[in-house]
This record gives sequence, C-alpha cells and structure tokens, in this order.
Amino acid sequence: MRVLPLFLLAAALVPAHSEEGPASPALPLRIWVDEFFFAGGETVLLREAVAQSAGAAVVSGTTNNRVFQLKSYQLAEHVDVMWTGQKGCYEAFKRRLNTSHAVSCVPGTSAVTAKAALVTSLAAAYGQAAWSILPQSFRLPQQYSELAAQLKEDERSGASGMWVLKEDVHRGKGVGVVTAHQALFRALERAPDGGRRHVLAQRFLGQQYLVQGRPFYVRLWVVLMGADPARAHLFDGGVAVFGQRQRQGQAADSLIVNLWTQDRAAAAPWSLRQLEQHMAAESGSDEVPRRLRRQIHVAVAASLAAALPAVRQSSGRLAGFQGGSFEVLGVDFLVDAQLRPWLVEVNRMPSLARKVVACADNSSTSSGSTEGGSGGCKRDVPFDQEKERFVGALLRLLTERHVQHASLAQQAQRVLQDTSDAAAEGELPPCLSAIQLHQLLEMRVEQAAAQRLGFVSLTPLMYKSLACMAARPVPGSDSSSSSNSSSSACDVLAELVPRAPASQQVCTAPAAANEPLLARLGGLTSRLRLEAVSLLHRLWHPAARRQPAQAQASGPYQRRESDKRLLEWMQQGSPSLDTPQALHDFCALGAASVAAE
Repeated sequence: MRVLPLFLLAAALVPAHSEEGPASPALPLRIWVDEFFFAGGETVLLREAVAQSAGAAVVSGTTNNRVFQLKSYQLAEHVDVMWTGQKGCYEAFKRRLNTSHAVSCVPGTSAVTAKAALVTSLAAAYGQAAWSILPQSFRLPQQYSELAAQLKEDERSGASGMWVLKEDVHRGKGVGVVTAHQALFRALERAPDGGRRHVLAQRFLGQQYLVQGRPFYVRLWVVLMGADPARAHLFDGGVAVFGQRQRQGQAADSLIVNLWTQDRAAAAPWSLRQLEQHMAAESGSDEVPRRLRRQIHVAVAASLAAALPAVRQSSGRLAGFQGGSFEVLGVDFLVDAQLRPWLVEVNRMPSLARKVVACADNSSTSSGSTEGGSGGCKRDVPFDQEKERFVGALLRLLTERHVQHASLAQQAQRVLQDTSDAAAEGELPPCLSAIQLHQLLEMRVEQAAAQRLGFVSLTPLMYKSLACMAARPVPGSDSSSSSNSSSSACDVLAELVPRAPASQQVCTAPAAANEPLLARLGGLTSRLRLEAVSLLHRLWHPAARRQPAQAQASGPYQRRESDKRLLEWMQQGSPSLDTPQALHDFCALGAASVAAE
C-alpha cells in the first residue's frame, strides 16, 4: 500500500468526516495500518480479508517508519479504523475522535494481560474464588511470605506438589517447573538487569488431559469493545497446540507446551472442533465438550470483568476516548484430567501471522518440511484456518458497525428528542445522553451481527461477574449475611465449582498412622528445610517481608448504576430502545433496580 510523504498528503487525501457528523455509510471502511508496530506477517491476514471484502473495506494507507511518516492517529479525519500498537492507541485517545472511529486497543487491559496483574485483578475481584478460574498463584516478591506459608501447609497435609515460576516475558520463555523447596529458594532470584527474575509462583497442573499421549493448551480469541458499556465477543473457534509425547519417568516440565519451540510437524495443531470431537468420542458423550465450552465462557467473561475497573479508570483519563475502541486478546487454557479448563494467560496483541510460512503471500520459502509434507504451501492447516476465520469475522463486524453507525446516531437523536418532549409534560426524563443511547442501539445491533458472524456474546456473563464482584464480602468480614449475598450474586461462577487445590489432585501423599519411621523423618526433614529456606530469605531479602499487594486487600467493586440497569436490560432480552416508551421503560427499570438495592 502506497505511503504518502508529508508534503503530498494534504493534496492527496480528501476529507471524509465533517464537523456536522460521521462519515457517510456509503463509503468503505478505511483502515490505516501502522505496520511498524507489528512483527513480520502480522497483518497479512487482515490485508487478505480486506481484499476479499468486495470493496466494503480498504487499506487506505500504511505507515512503515515511526519517525518520518504520519501515523494513523495523526490522520483521524481520513481514517475509520486505526490498526495500531498500544502506544499508537494512547496517542490516538489524546486527540479529538468522533464516535465513528475504531482504535485497535482498549486502555487498561494490562490489568489482565500482564502475568502478575492478572493474578492481582482476579484475586481483588473474587477473593479465594479466583483459584477456580486459574491455578492458585502468588505475586513475587510481594507475596513471598504467603507463598512460604502455603508451601508449609501443603507439606504438613501431605499435599505438596510442583510449582511454576514465571518471568514477565512472552513467547513461552521464562517458565520453569520446580519443587516446593526450589520455589522458595529461587523465588527471589535476581535478573541480569538487577531486578527480580520471577513475578509469579503458580501451582503446576501435573494431571493434565492428554491427547494421544500429548499435553496441549487451547488458544482462543476474544474481542473486547468499549468501556461503558463494555462488550465482549468470543470467537466460536480456536486451536489446540500440542507438546511433547509423555513417557514414563519424564521430567515435569515436559508438560509445558510452547508454541515457539515445539515440533509442529510431529504434532500439528487441531482446531477446537477437532478437539471437541475427540473428547466426545473418547467420553461417549457430547455433554463433555459442551460443559468445557460453558466453563471457558464463564472464565473468560469473569476475567474481562475483573479488568473493567482498570479499563474505565484508564479510559476516563484520556480526553479522546469515545468508546469506539476494540482489542483482540488471545486467551490460553489448560485442561486437567477431570476435563476442567484452567486459565493460564491473557495475551495482548496475540500473533495473527500464519504459522505455515511456505506460502507465497507470506514471502517466505520452504526448507522442505512443513505440516503439508515435502515443501509447497498447504493452506488447510487448522492453526492458520482458524486465524483466517477469526480475522475475516472481525473485519466484517467492524464493517457492519461502520455501515450502521450514522443511521443509529440519527435514531438516537430522534428518540431522545421525542422523549424530552414527553418529559416536559411530566413523564420520566431520559436517563441517557445521546451518545449513551447511540452506544446501546449499536450494542444491540452489534450483538446480533457478532452472533451471525461466529462469535459468542460474553457481555451478559461479564456484567453478571461485575455483580459478583460487587457482592464479594469485605476482607475480614465473616458475617453469614454477606456470605449468602455473595453466593447468590456469584451464581455466574457456578460452572467453575471450586475443587481441591491442584496439589491435592497431583502427588497426593496423605500420612498414614503406620507409615515407617524413616518416611516420617523424611517428612519432618522436608518441613524443616522449608522453614530454613524461608527464614534465610526473610533475613537476606527485605522484599520477602512485604505485605500482600494492596489490590488483593481492597473492598468489593462499586458497581455503577449503568451496570445494574444494563444487566437487567440484557436479562430481558435487550429489547429495542427505538421509541420514547421503550426508553421510558428502560429508565424505570434502572430506577427500580437501584431502589431494590
């Protein structure tokens, strides 16, 4: 795509946004790609989807150089979608955008995309229930004392297992499986730059569901849109990425599945549907994969809800944020031997490049061995197919939003004017601004389009999770009333029934009354070693004496009135708000909800 130098830009670009309103829906969706933010091949599928859109979308420009060329956020009047990196997004939101713009990130999602922040956010949102979404975890170095106490308790109960130490790096690096003693000894290691090497200690899932003797993780894609109202759409597809075939006596870290180092020729990824068909055939029941899906939906929605306080706080500080943002997140799950999913990671800007690099349009050459056999380009590899389907569906979703935007804005203005006239005669005044009503009208249309395009709406589950967060008892409170309230509001998490800690599902060794004396002495020695290691670290490392992260000790989330109203509206089937009476009913619904609380 041609990139215009500065001195030709003004003459070459024709303004398409006027001060009076958004662009005409007759125009194609114009996407500007800040290519320099992305690795090689990351935008190929987007460009292919645009080429196949029959003119509904166009790549209107590309920026390859971060210094000497204009970026998407500097061309707001001539762009509908800014496909850019995180820094580009924040620059965009410092500028004046109109409601038709779509920017490819949502401020504040680092609350779940950073490894340690994910743990803090979930623990702050749900307390101990967070460990029904992801394996029990401790931030380092802040929670070293809590980690030490947990390891000692595990040792006393005979439930000691392996742990995973994680560094704050990506692409499968910085992950190691260690024993409890090693976890305590290495938790406060220094990195080469002088900082702390590890940010997280997490229980290791030793009993995983294996497919043909291989462990795997499931990669899914979810699109988070806006902030208030926030919407979430999970793509109804995904891939299972396999690791090493397990053998007797193999080291525990062989269960770690790493996309970046695995031999994909030996174990080609499956589509999510292939995995579900395998599970159904092996169990003899279609209910097994259906239950897995439901649990995944709950876990993803609850995780996104935990990020919303940070998202809203971040977006509120950006003058140009107008709700028209979207962010693609890659969500990874492990599946244990009980066929229960465990959230592992939420990835910001997940790779959308093909993994088969022998295709001509990926500008790579084959060395003679791809998943397709002896050279050439095989285009039916599930990993690439699922990505192609997802990117195509996302582009169509953004295109439909673009087409509907202007007419829905006019509809919102008309309904509000009619409602204001009625309010002047003594009726209930409107509870929404024109922008808010416009967003709700768009949300209703967007959900229908997303379902048609192969997405599952997680928005209702996300707002139910906000209700769960608001009902969580204040730390230190043990009143039965608050406990009952929390239980009732958190029905959304019922699919993720809390189980015994992972360490009790793996390597369980309960003490017996008649166990040999040497075995008892061995257990005592092990506990003494844990005591000694943790004590020495407290003496040598001041960080080991810190208190838990403050976010985990905070009170329950203060749910907004708009959240309560929106949840009740969705529970009624999201009826149309295109008439004054419908808007009147919507506002009355919210008032009743607030009064009930």
